[in-house]
Amino acid sequence: MGNLIAEDAAVTTVAKIIGDTPEMVMKVYAHSLADEELKATKILSSLIKFE
Repeated sequence: MGNLIAEDAAVTTVAKIIGDTPEMVMKVYAHSLADEELKATKILSSLIKFE
């Protein structure tokens, strides 16, 4: 389900599909999103050189 959220599926839609609440979906899968954000930030940091 984290993959659906990562691909911009609405949390409410994912929750409905799996029979859960949007709050529970975010509680369970929010770490996946945070991991992806951290990875993207590291990539961006390596591309931008501040002087």
